[in-house]
Amino acid sequence: MGSPCNDLPYKSKVGLERRMLSDLPVPAVALIVFVAQFIFIALKGVQQITVVAGRFWVAGITSLGLGVSGLVTLDILANALVKGAHWFVLVCYLAGGVLGILSAMWLEGRRKKRARKHGHGLAHFDRVVWWRR
Repeated sequence: MGSPCNDLPYKSKVGLERRMLSDLPVPAVALIVFVAQFIFIALKGVQQITVVAGRFWVAGITSLGLGVSGLVTLDILANALVKGAHWFVLVCYLAGGVLGILSAMWLEGRRKKRARKHGHGLAHFDRVVWWRR
């Protein structure tokens, strides 16, 4: 008796065939891995910035996004590695992390620059609770 995984790809309850990650070409898998890792690391950067700034609700909401994106990223990468991931997939995984944290840092710098431009003192702007504005 074989594993239930031997029956994949399978038809769902509505009759649609589910495509497996291994069915996709390497560039498509690499793009999916890049986007998943980019979102995951960008959210980690945003969470770190919001925790330091004391924005509790934003940090909590970001944590929910981190949980979901972390599961998706690990699932996609694990499937890619089990199916014999191409080196390009791993490079895209690493590049997604680098660009994700850089984009989070860039957005925070932009937010602070806008606060300065509109007359908010940075120290005051970071201490103001966002839901009381």
